[in-house]
Amino acid sequence: MCIQVLLDVRKTLEESKKIKKPGGESTEVFFKYERLTTFCYLRGLLGHIDDRCTKLLMMGEDDSDHHWGPELRVDPR
Repeated sequence: MCIQVLLDVRKTLEESKKIKKPGGESTEVFFKYERLTTFCYLRGLLGHIDDRCTKLLMMGEDDSDHHWGPELRVDPR
């Protein structure tokens, strides 16, 4: 399914969301983003990349424990 939404680019991108079905059962939906610009996999924010991230610079070194990853991007056709 493909949907178009407006995002507040000052907030982190969501990886997934739990959706409640009419019968009370819930399922988790995972998101992929098209045309994703420069993106920080450490903080989940648009507009900069990991090696320019202020949080990473303050940490001193990258522990490679990123919450977000390339799987957020839609595969190129």
